Amino acid sequence: MKKCLLILCSLTIGSSFASSVVANVAESAAMADCLKTKTQLECNAMEKVGSKAVQSVKTSQTAN
Repeated sequence: MKKCLLILCSLTIGSSFASSVVANVAESAAMADCLKTKTQLECNAMEKVGSKAVQSVKTSQTAN
């Protein structure tokens, strides 16, 4: 039973880390694409709005 719990915890931590890495890569790619057509200021504003939207979704999912 302890081994199963340890394995489950390891997988959960590993998947959380992997999703964080994927999110960072996606964010970097989105910023690079944005900078091809817009100014740094515009891209930063769009990123801030997107981050707030993601945070509100996470908050609502946690509340449920």
